Amino acid sequence: MSSSNSVYFITGTNSGIGLEYVNQLISNPSNFVIATVRDLSKISNDLQKLSESNPKNLKIIELELESQSSIDELDEKLQTIVPNGVIDVFIQNAGIYGNQSSTLTHTDRSSWLQLYQVNSLAPVLIFQKVYPYLQKSEVKKAIFISSLAGSIGSYFPAPIASYGQSKAALNYSVKALSEELRSEGFKIVSIHPGVVVTKMLKATTDTISSGDFQDFIDSTKITTDVSVGQQLKVIDNLTGEQSGKFWNYDGTEAQW
Repeated sequence: MSSSNSVYFITGTNSGIGLEYVNQLISNPSNFVIATVRDLSKISNDLQKLSESNPKNLKIIELELESQSSIDELDEKLQTIVPNGVIDVFIQNAGIYGNQSSTLTHTDRSSWLQLYQVNSLAPVLIFQKVYPYLQKSEVKKAIFISSLAGSIGSYFPAPIASYGQSKAALNYSVKALSEELRSEGFKIVSIHPGVVVTKMLKATTDTISSGDFQDFIDSTKITTDVSVGQQLKVIDNLTGEQSGKFWNYDGTEAQW
């Protein structure tokens, strides 16, 4: 199934990549999008405008990745809004970079645990809640937005170690889930969205003044519309044989 006549569940949609996912998917009125934000009282103007323009096929719900009670309440919320109890595509986009330099010699325990809680553990716990709705679909696609920062095979020296570890842990879960659910027809992958111009990229570059990593960012950064447009092509064409792999936004395979 292509990116039409589908029900999408997307986390972290208040800005950046998540917002652009909503923007592009909702442009087709045959799609139904369930978008999550951390705090319903702090919805961005851009997401609010999309909601007002698409009241029938865009529903916004609150989901705080650092709160287990918020995750536990997700199923109750979905029961009232999911068309026919079916979700076709799960897109776990929400994540954090952290507020430290993220070198192994300087990351404190609380910052480390927060990164793991939000970037590694919460995505799987959220998937557990959405899983029954995906089971009812003929599509059964689960997309986890990861990062090459979590790649061991293509490791790039940079002060992003604890963030990278949290994404490496996420990638392991994606691989494990793909094997656990392969017999059910699920297609589950990690996607590196590219070096995308977002608030998170600014947080990263604010900790780096110069050097090869900064040069890499400057030479490869792309806009959210380019990233999401390419990612949707990958998602639309995703096959069972591609499940359990790590993909770049442009459809090339990334190294674990």
